[in-house]
Amino acid sequence: MSARVRWALVALLLVLLTVSIGRALWDRVRRQEAGVRQHAALQSAVTVDLAAGDVVQATSIDLAQIVFASGPVEAQRTALIKARIPGEVVTLRLREGDPVRTGQVVAEIDAMEARLRHQQALETVRAAQAQVDIALRTDRNNQALRASGFLSPTAFDHARSALDAAQANLAQAKAAAGVAAKSLADATLRSPITGYVAHKYVEQGERVGVEARLLDIVDITSMEWQVSLSPAEAAPVRVGQSATLRVDGIPTALHARVARISPATSARAVPVTLVLEAGYPPLRHGLFARGSVQTGSVRTLAVPLSAVRTDKASPYVQRIVEGKVQHQTVRTGARGDYDGQTWVAIEGLAQGASLVDGTVGTLRPGTSVRIRP
Repeated sequence: MSARVRWALVALLLVLLTVSIGRALWDRVRRQEAGVRQHAALQSAVTVDLAAGDVVQATSIDLAQIVFASGPVEAQRTALIKARIPGEVVTLRLREGDPVRTGQVVAEIDAMEARLRHQQALETVRAAQAQVDIALRTDRNNQALRASGFLSPTAFDHARSALDAAQANLAQAKAAAGVAAKSLADATLRSPITGYVAHKYVEQGERVGVEARLLDIVDITSMEWQVSLSPAEAAPVRVGQSATLRVDGIPTALHARVARISPATSARAVPVTLVLEAGYPPLRHGLFARGSVQTGSVRTLAVPLSAVRTDKASPYVQRIVEGKVQHQTVRTGARGDYDGQTWVAIEGLAQGASLVDGTVGTLRPGTSVRIRP
C-alpha cells in the first residue's frame, strides 16, 4: 500500500471520529435542555402550602426610627485604688469579686519611713516652738527696756525681727509636719465607694511605686451603656430618648435612656452614654451589648425586613398574585422597629400586597402557592 493511500485512510478515520464525537455532544446537550424544561414544568406544577404566618402584607404603619448601636455595659461609679507613697504592700487580702464598703480599709503600705519622717517633723515643730517662746520672752523684756529708755528703737526693731523669723520657722515646721502626717495617712488606702473588687493588680508583699495600680472597684447597682455612633447616626439622637438593648448571656431585653452625648467626636465617632432603667437583672461590668436607640417615628408603607430578598442585583419581594409567586423589584428606605420586629419602608408595592416571608426561602416565579388557614 502506498503512502498516499495510508494518509487518505488516516484522514478519513479522523473525520469519522470527529463527526461521532460532535454528534454525541449534541445529543447530550439536547438531553440536558429537555431535562431542564421538564424540571421547570414539574416545578410550576407543584403547589407549595404556606401557613398563615408565612405570608405578610405591605402595611402603612408608624415606623419607629432607630439607630443601631453596640458597646460595653459599665458601672456608672468606679474607683481606681492607687498607691500614694512608695513601699511594700503589707496588707491586701481582698480578691476579685469581694464586696467592699465606703471607707473600708482595702490595702496598707509599709509606713515605717513615713512614720519616721512624721516624727522628725514633729520634733522640728517642738524645736521651732521653743525658739518662738524664747523670742517672745526676749520681746517682752525689750519692750520694758524700751519703755525705760534703756533700749534704742533700732535695737528693739532688730530683736522684733528675730521674733518674726522664729514664728515663720514655726509655721514652716508645722506645714512640713502636716505633709508628713498626710504621707503617713496615705499608707492606709480606703475605698471611696461601696461595690465589688473588679481587678486586683498586685499581691501582698510586692513593692510598689507612687501611682501604682492596686485595685479596681465597681458599683454595679447603677449601670450605663457606652456606645459610639457615626456623626450621621448621632445627628437625630437626643438626651432622654429611649433605647432597647440585649446583653450577651441575658435572655431578656433591657431598657435605657440617653443620658449624655459628647459634644466632640473621637476617631470619627460620637460617644453616647445611656443609663439603664431600674429593674435590670444582675449584670457584670464590661459585658457587651447590642441594641437600638429610638429617635422618632414616621408614617410610611412598610414590610418586615425578612420579606425583602437581596440575592439579586436589586432588592425584591416574592409577591403572591392570584395564587402564584411573582418576583417584584422594590426600593427600600428607612428601617425601624414595629411590634418587636425590624420593618423597612418600601416603594413599588400597593397597600395590602401579600408577600412570602423570608423564612420560607426562595420560590421560582410562577410557583403555585396555597395558604392554609
